[in-house]
Amino acid sequence: MRRAFRIHHEPEQGDVVQLVVDYLPDEMTPIGDGWWEANADVDIDTPYYYRVVGTDGSVRRIDHGRARKPLGESIIIDRWRVEDPTRLARHSALFKRARGRLWTEEQGASGLRLTIRLHESAIPAGHRVAVYGSDPALGEWDEQQALPMTVSPFPWWTVTTNLERPEEASEYRYLIIDEAGTVVHREDVHHRLPPCPSSTIVTDERLHGLPPWRGTGVAVPVFSLRTAASMGVGEFADLAPFAEWASGCGIDLIQILPINDTTNEHAWADSYPYDPISVHALHPLYLRVQDLPGADEAADVIADHATQLNAEPEVAYEKVMASKLILLRQLYTGASDHADAEAFAAREWEWLGPYATWCALRDAFKTSRMSEWGEYEVFDQAFVASMRAEPEVRFWCWVQYHLHRQLQDAVEAVHSLGIALKGDLPIGVAPNSVETWTSPGLFHLGTQTGAPPDDFAVRGQNWGFPTYDWDAMAVDEYRWWRDRFTAMAQYCDAYRIDHILGFFRIWEIPEHAVDGLLGWFRPCLPLSRDDVHTALPNADIDWLCRPEVDAPVLERRFGSVHQAIREQCFTGSDTDLRFSVEFPDQRSIVAASEAGAFDHLGDRASITRHLLDLRADAPLMAREDGFAPRISWHATEAYRRLPGHEKEAFDRLANDFFYQRHNHQWHASGVQGLPPVVDATPMLPCGEDLGMVPDMVPTLMREMGILSLEIERMPKTMGAWRADPTTAPYLSVVSPAT
Repeated sequence: MRRAFRIHHEPEQGDVVQLVVDYLPDEMTPIGDGWWEANADVDIDTPYYYRVVGTDGSVRRIDHGRARKPLGESIIIDRWRVEDPTRLARHSALFKRARGRLWTEEQGASGLRLTIRLHESAIPAGHRVAVYGSDPALGEWDEQQALPMTVSPFPWWTVTTNLERPEEASEYRYLIIDEAGTVVHREDVHHRLPPCPSSTIVTDERLHGLPPWRGTGVAVPVFSLRTAASMGVGEFADLAPFAEWASGCGIDLIQILPINDTTNEHAWADSYPYDPISVHALHPLYLRVQDLPGADEAADVIADHATQLNAEPEVAYEKVMASKLILLRQLYTGASDHADAEAFAAREWEWLGPYATWCALRDAFKTSRMSEWGEYEVFDQAFVASMRAEPEVRFWCWVQYHLHRQLQDAVEAVHSLGIALKGDLPIGVAPNSVETWTSPGLFHLGTQTGAPPDDFAVRGQNWGFPTYDWDAMAVDEYRWWRDRFTAMAQYCDAYRIDHILGFFRIWEIPEHAVDGLLGWFRPCLPLSRDDVHTALPNADIDWLCRPEVDAPVLERRFGSVHQAIREQCFTGSDTDLRFSVEFPDQRSIVAASEAGAFDHLGDRASITRHLLDLRADAPLMAREDGFAPRISWHATEAYRRLPGHEKEAFDRLANDFFYQRHNHQWHASGVQGLPPVVDATPMLPCGEDLGMVPDMVPTLMREMGILSLEIERMPKTMGAWRADPTTAPYLSVVSPAT
């Protein structure tokens, strides 16, 4: 369809305004009074935006935000969109799907000459927007004649009218009217319109002078929402009554912990919600058995299980899972909805088929360790396809079908109250999981993810997840991540990225290490031998790379058993003791301890801990491709024994390594990986950005409109003992604690 596009720009000498349609620029023509026009054949799905180019060809002004899409009128009048990080938040599903339910969508008039559209999400519940202006059809600046706008859909407000003087330029502005009809806010600016001789649509991005919307939320794990209707644990269905309580308290958003399946070994360790086996599958823990087909016939048995589990003082994870799986298998046998479940499986087979097959293999081999699955250790799509009719595979598909239905029903109940649901997205996946089985090339298997030391974990953290191969993920524009976010967007309006720093750099720990202390950041530019010698010309690099242990160190750590420890674990003289070949790393120490090697010496846990600390006690670490300083190098014995000038030199080397050397590389990683993931869905993004945070992280988050996490007890200002919530940035989530 041929459309005329207009935008206002007061040019400097030589400026040219361009309409960029489908990424191809077209020069616009000035039509007077600062207005520019271009005519183009543009379909409603064709992206476009505006820019101003100077005489030297440089872009002097650009239309910020995602590309626009044209609407149905023949003349389209747009306003420049300034750089505004809040735009992503204001256009997110939090407003469209959740708060929008506080207004009734109305059908506006059609066939009229002028349509005015306003995007504004900060309108208080029960209030309305109206527009008035200079044309008689807009009331000739009489507020009493202002035209009320309709929601279509929220947060878009629309009004249509026939201008009485369409051949003249005109102006208008917006009002907010409360339930009693009183004007509670009026803009202090006028919006200009050129002559509108034919059907015209004008779009405004926001209402000027209106305080930005702020919401109140509550964070709660679903498993904590136990009710009388539950079976020993909070379930998806319990979100509905919780939302009713939240609504009565004036709460706008409910944040939950991760809800993906974490069932690895059918053990208590599986209860950790940040260790998913699938980024698509939901956890069977949250399924309400009583609401399944056939549950009435098994009501007595179900009631017996529920009574026992609800009597537990806290969530008995293993018991709950065992009971639910027994009941689910019993109900599945006589279920009447297999056809519906099969249709669901057909739609979702790309992820559901591998997941159901993986679960079947896990239970058949009685382990999730894929290395013990024989010929099935390596993923084979043809094999998964051949398993489609297997009863065990069909059972897991049926379970996921009902989890999906029950969560959808719960989300609808939450949304019906105008409350948004915020999900939580773990940064990693379990090393033995559907994801590492189906896409091993996307991970650095044999590595571990964690965090460097802080005041809460002096030895760092080792989460056990494999790190990502971001280069491999970039090949298809991060499809794995985009699919993951798209799956979450079925249910959530906003999300928290756990450890968003992982998109810039991740703390990677070698497989042979136990403590996070022995990690380094990936991506990493390792130090060469020449780098170390340049900083420390007289240093013995091999000495810096091994623990500095002597007889007094052993006696101080192990007391009366120090001699026995020396004989069993070390070789060398009193002044130069080295770990014996049986203990080349921390994992070998743990293996020996678990085999009972230290039981005869007394407190096994204490002895093992001291040996692990000694094994990690070197200020420099050798890698296959070079060297890396150990984080917290000041605490190592070898560092303490360096001369003063060499300590200062090592400090400069290590500080540069951790705080300067990689900044450009880390910034490039974030710029490359975050935008396609964030843009994949309309959900509002929030990032957990606590800990050792490079400067470029909060900067890029602000530019992209990603909310930061501000914790009162974890201030981001050096030297502060607490954060002041009143000074938190607008784009943030503020909480007293994590």
